Amino acid sequence: MAHPQPAFDFLTSLPVDARLDESVFIDWFAIEGIDAEKGDNIEDHPEVWNHLELPTALAELSADDYASVQPFSGRINLNAFAIGLGLDHVSYQPEVFAGVVYEPTKYDATIFVFYDGILISVGEEDSESLGALKHTKSKIESLGLDVDGMFEKDIQTGQVSDFI
Repeated sequence: MAHPQPAFDFLTSLPVDARLDESVFIDWFAIEGIDAEKGDNIEDHPEVWNHLELPTALAELSADDYASVQPFSGRINLNAFAIGLGLDHVSYQPEVFAGVVYEPTKYDATIFVFYDGILISVGEEDSESLGALKHTKSKIESLGLDVDGMFEKDIQTGQVSDFI
């Protein structure tokens, strides 16, 4: 895969509290063919994009798309979440991508749920992105998967270019 601009810039510009190096790009430095060590900056290793596979919604992300971001403390059991949502609308392959990819039927947006620190929604319209994120947050709460964590009050939302 070629370097996925602006997805990479978007993901690396998210709040530090999200611990993206541990959630989104988990163990990227250990990929065979990458001459890197834990703690290295992924931005210094563009060759990683020959080995990583991002979900379509991120790989095709545009600066004009909208994103909504909901940080949280604690962790979410992604296996339980994927099963609770129903596997028809969910993709979870942790060996390929570290998060659950959820496409709710009511919204024209894609949600990315990472076990440690953040929910991300992307779509072509602000209302779709925000609605899908709130829907997913409610699903997490109704499944009782938020017991070890707490969602922050504010949801950050705007065009991808606003985050970069």
